[in-house]
Amino acid sequence: VIRFPSEIYERFNLFISFRVDLEKKVQNLREENFKLKATNQFMEKISIDNSKLNALWSSLSIDKERFLISKKSFLSSNEYQPLLVLDINSKQTVKKDSAVVSEHGLAGRLRSVGFSSTEVLLVQDIRSSVPVISSDSSLHATLDGKGLGRYGKLKFISKTAKFSTGERVYTSGLGEIFPSGILVGEIVSVTDPVDSEFLEVEILFYSEPVNQDYFLIYKNE
Repeated sequence: VIRFPSEIYERFNLFISFRVDLEKKVQNLREENFKLKATNQFMEKISIDNSKLNALWSSLSIDKERFLISKKSFLSSNEYQPLLVLDINSKQTVKKDSAVVSEHGLAGRLRSVGFSSTEVLLVQDIRSSVPVISSDSSLHATLDGKGLGRYGKLKFISKTAKFSTGERVYTSGLGEIFPSGILVGEIVSVTDPVDSEFLEVEILFYSEPVNQDYFLIYKNE
């Protein structure tokens, strides 16, 4: 009579311990899968470049250990200067201007770093400028944000430039803020305004912070 409740208690503790271990393993697998999705963006650009150069892209690799996973803490409703705040561990070393990536592409860069959180300047922010390169035409440009839910625009594009709708754009690495090869978005329109000396090229950003809970911070080393 005395041992019966004790056995039930021990079995219950074993069940709880097993459940906690299982949840930790599932969470670890989710984090690894998230990192792999982001690093695949690099590999896609590497594959495009090397197919043009007829080189072995397999000789290159992206170290996923250079990414830190961070959870979204806050996103302001300011359309033109949205504020994204990410939680960080006090033991994690991150630096200002480090690239922030979602599983869909470039999200922005760190604007400021605190003890337990960091603020992100999103690519959609009107203060954001990202050096990019197109996938097919290999043309360089600077991509400006125009606000959440709006297309970005390439700056000062000559009317002789041969951009095409459907082309993807990636970070070019110029300016040494963003590493090269991060997927940013896709060209959705190319127009030739009669009252301007430049083409108007609009970009659909692939990463939308509203629908993302977790982000990756790229460690600049």
